[in-house]
Amino acid sequence: MKPFPFFTVTLFSMMTIVFTSLTQGQPTSTPDMPEKTLVAKHYYSGFPDAHDTYNAISAASDGKIYYVLSSDKHDVGGQFYVYDPATDQTKFIADLSEAVGEKNCIAQGKSHVEFYEYEGKLYFSTHVGFYEMIDGAECLPVNAPPGYKLYQGGHFVSYDMKSGKVESLALAPHGEGILTMTMDKQRGHLYGITWPKGYLLHYDLNTKQLKDLGLVNEQGEGGVIGEDYRVICRSMFVDPRDGNVYYSTAEGDIFFYRPGLAAPEKLADVDLRLDYFGTYDDTGAGSMAYNWRKIFWYEPENVAYGVHGNSGYLFRFDPRAKKIEIVERLTSEPSRKSGMFDQFSYGYLGYMLGNDQTIYYLTGGPVYIDGKRLKGVDRIAMGAARGLENLHLVTFNIPRREYIDHGAVFYQNGDLPTYVNSIAQDKAGNIYTLARFMHEGKEIEDLVKIPVDQNPSLPGWKLAWEENFDQDGVIDETVWSKIPRGGSDWNRHMSDDDALYDVKNGNLILRGMVNPGLPGDTAPFITGGVFTKDKKGFHHGKIEIRAKLGNARGAWPAFWLLPFDNTGWPRGGEIDIMERLNSDAIAYQTVHSHYTVNLKQTEPKKGSTGPIHKDEYNVYAVELYPDKLVLSINGSETLTYPRIETDLEGQFPFDRPFYLLLDMQLGGSWVGEVQPNDLPVEMSIDWVRFYEWK
Repeated sequence: MKPFPFFTVTLFSMMTIVFTSLTQGQPTSTPDMPEKTLVAKHYYSGFPDAHDTYNAISAASDGKIYYVLSSDKHDVGGQFYVYDPATDQTKFIADLSEAVGEKNCIAQGKSHVEFYEYEGKLYFSTHVGFYEMIDGAECLPVNAPPGYKLYQGGHFVSYDMKSGKVESLALAPHGEGILTMTMDKQRGHLYGITWPKGYLLHYDLNTKQLKDLGLVNEQGEGGVIGEDYRVICRSMFVDPRDGNVYYSTAEGDIFFYRPGLAAPEKLADVDLRLDYFGTYDDTGAGSMAYNWRKIFWYEPENVAYGVHGNSGYLFRFDPRAKKIEIVERLTSEPSRKSGMFDQFSYGYLGYMLGNDQTIYYLTGGPVYIDGKRLKGVDRIAMGAARGLENLHLVTFNIPRREYIDHGAVFYQNGDLPTYVNSIAQDKAGNIYTLARFMHEGKEIEDLVKIPVDQNPSLPGWKLAWEENFDQDGVIDETVWSKIPRGGSDWNRHMSDDDALYDVKNGNLILRGMVNPGLPGDTAPFITGGVFTKDKKGFHHGKIEIRAKLGNARGAWPAFWLLPFDNTGWPRGGEIDIMERLNSDAIAYQTVHSHYTVNLKQTEPKKGSTGPIHKDEYNVYAVELYPDKLVLSINGSETLTYPRIETDLEGQFPFDRPFYLLLDMQLGGSWVGEVQPNDLPVEMSIDWVRFYEWK
């Protein structure tokens, strides 16, 4: 990909960067231009003292990006924000110390973990951001600043996305911050590892009980280097099949725990001491040693995919088979060619599974001056950059085993994002992180967005087809047909009468009315509907429908999908993108199959509701993936229905083409009786869009 037009000036006329400390007195020069580049936009959320943040950013089902900006002050807590892609605006939520009710003690300066969404709430934890320098190292304070108490310990925290309430669930023991966290969403359990010593914590949301399971490895990062010091694992995962939570150690061992065990147990016959990862002193500082850096569970294969910190190798871990396989070197393309390890001493935390079974990784790449790689220091005794580097966005599609380095990331003025250890992705495919940049003459760390629309090489939703109903009086018969009458509740009043259909002002109008006395038609009511049956199918993509629904007792408008190959119901599957009853301020979104209808299985959850603006236009959507369906209203996710491992047949018949139905319905066993005085009723469909993932 060629550089963007405004880069041709800004990158080559960027401010001269002083490299004296990194290049041991070599002459100052301008870095060579990378072959591929991406443009990023940074935001100022309103926190002038924002410090380096690790993890602490995630996308939620409401389509928004939640994040924490860190504070290194003893009297200022980390600042909790939300960004809305729809408005391109950030909003302050809370100061972490104030939110958990603490005063006059060393602040809850940051969160070091991702957000985990469960039953309408985001779960995360807090950590200390203010340190005391002891023997040249950043340590948990043992001397409180005047007028303040020592750090009280990190909190497990929940945030209610509807009410906006932040609640402390439990306080970590021993006065330690919570460094690492994961969640078992199926069972309602939180797990954490504290810092600096590394106690494993288990919090049960059902019983509201916190359990201290002891130290995970010697004295953790509170130990003596060369003796009982061990760098602590920064990422854990849960196997949803049995609830086992897994973490690694500096020696490269893998441990697991689940409720009911007396203590964590070492997984036998497998470890992370691989030659490809390098050789480490597990009692030393300045690297993650043999720990994995970041890891996540990948349900389609029932394995975990992780990345090793310093080497950047992607690996596949099967906990039941006790097997680790090297998959790919996930570093940037320049790093792969140069053979260098990561310049950030611990490796990178900007690693996630994205919308499309693709891994997204924000990693480093060497900076070159006159064709020569700029070399940093050989070793540092903490998690920090050993030298200046470019930021690269790398993707790896798991099913296709496809690696792509999309290029080095720059701000619009040509500056480099630095200290990047977080990542999130919105529903459109835009990438977010927290990174350093200059604001009003001061370097801060804040929200950064890498937009899909300005970076064509990035995966994202690409509009493949749309119907805008922009020709008055004309329904495109190459795509749509009027739905004929049938014997079911939903189609027993269907009619092709012209009074039920209209296209005007860019809308398709579908009506329901009292039968005016059509010749030979004895139905008390008539309704209009169209479908794409035998004309247009939809598979592996996203369907969005913008529509305004009329209000009437007995009205039952619906947008839904049936199998294009006409496989019989319910074995072929049915996806209800929108069903609304009467004048309700909610809409229903549901899936049906042999598994849910005939076998009457209720897990996974098959349906949900979401609020709508009852007298306005709303956008109803479904995302069709090989392994799941994601339904949403106005950008807020209401239901994810996954493919699961089961011996029962017909659980996921949805990986096939479907046709679309748009229809006004009246009466039936679900919606109830029709009130004729409320008729006619109509709905206006502004547009239908189908996106494919590029």
